[in-house]
Order: sequence, then structure tokens, then C-alpha cells
Amino acid sequence: RYLITLVDDGSANNEFHVQIQKSKVPGLRCLRQRQNKGFGASINFALSNPWIFENNPKKEIPYVLLMHSDVSLDSKDWLLNLGNFLESVKKDNVKMVSPKTDNPVLNFDILKSKRSFNGENYVLKTEFLPLYCALAHRDLFKHVGLFKEYPYAGCEAEEFAKRMISKGFQQGVCGSSWVSHIGRGTLQQFDKNRKVKEILRKAREQHDKDMQKTDI
Repeated sequence: RYLITLVDDGSANNEFHVQIQKSKVPGLRCLRQRQNKGFGASINFALSNPWIFENNPKKEIPYVLLMHSDVSLDSKDWLLNLGNFLESVKKDNVKMVSPKTDNPVLNFDILKSKRSFNGENYVLKTEFLPLYCALAHRDLFKHVGLFKEYPYAGCEAEEFAKRMISKGFQQGVCGSSWVSHIGRGTLQQFDKNRKVKEILRKAREQHDKDMQKTDI
């Protein structure tokens, strides 16, 4: 019923993807990029290499869930509730939704909550989904395109949200779905790396300039 795709973004552990393949866990696969290209490139790599059904090559898994590696789940209904919410709001052009979390990383109060499944649903206005956990129909990427690829991570979610808006699509938050998120589980290892921090700073500056040129 599910396909879990792990993307190894050029990690130093060259054997990780081989070990996953040898384990032959049903519904689990691992794709490996030879070079570290960042979060956006990793998502694009997975989206560009969908599962091929041997008996029906034209068939596609219709829904895609993007999830950070430092997200953990503690409810059996989180995905069901998230999917039901997406189906209920798609008529209103809400095409990507996220659960609430204890740590959205960004200062968006509407996304943050303690473990709860009785919160209110919300359609974003000025905010955007940080993509710690986001569900969408695969067709969304045919209309909006893939993610812009920045080094490491940091600007993909905001840039993609802008393009969604330009196409008339919206994002939403499901109040009855919740996941735990450590946050910065990957980037924190570079906090003392001046070279990486400079790369991230320049990427953010370029992103901000590009956004200023975009009239939405």
C-alpha cells in the first residue's frame, strides 16, 4: 500500500544504499546521489525516479509525501487524517498539506502545537509549509514543476510555495494530524563550518533577490 523511498544524498556511508537493497524490505527502496546536492535536489531525484509497476508501466502512485529524516510518528491515524484533509480541501485549490508539529523550525504559530488531534484546520495566507512533512498529489509537480535546487537546504520550501501561489494553488495545515520533528537534524552539523555557512548565506541572499523580482 505504501512505497518508502530513502534518498542518500552523497553521504560518506557508501554502503548504506547497498545494505537497504540487500535487506529487501517490502515497500522500501533507497536511491543514492553520488554527490551531495542538497534537500531540493534529493526530492527532485525521487520524484524523477518513480516506482515502475512491472505489470503496468504507465501506472503511478498518485500521492507523494515529503518527509525530513528527523521526523518521528506516534499515531496510526496521522497519515489517514492528513489524506482526508487534502481530499476535503482540494476543491478550494489547496494542493499541499502538512500536519502540525512540536517543532516547525520556522516561527509559524499555526504549525506548532503539542501532541494533539483536535486542532483547527488552516489554509495558509502569508506563511508557507517548511516541508518537514507534506502531502500532495503527484500531479501538482506537473503543474508547478520540481523544486529549485539550492546547496544543502534552506530556501526550497518558500520558493516552491511562491510558485504554487502563482499557479492559483494554496497550502494548508491539518489540525487532526501531528508529527514530532527534531529540526535541523542535518544542518546542525555544519554550524561551526564557516565555508558551509557562507554558502548558505549567499544562497539565501540570491533567493531573496529572486523573490523581489517575482510579482505574485
